[in-house]
Amino acid sequence: PPSLLSVFAVPPFFHNGGAASLDDALSDRFATHRAAGTGGIDGLSSPEDRRKLIKFLLSIDATTEPIQ
Repeated sequence: PPSLLSVFAVPPFFHNGGAASLDDALSDRFATHRAAGTGGIDGLSSPEDRRKLIKFLLSIDATTEPIQ
């Protein structure tokens, strides 16, 4: 099944390698991508929300319990 395990360890991100890090991938430079398919709603427009998401993604490792 799909996994976010060590997602931070496989940069660059996007099909063309356009983002060098998770921080870059979630930056305002890619705001259009973040809002794709949402009717223009960017759920990560807050820098604090992006920081929290990156912290969460970095915390996922082999000891993280899967969500069922």
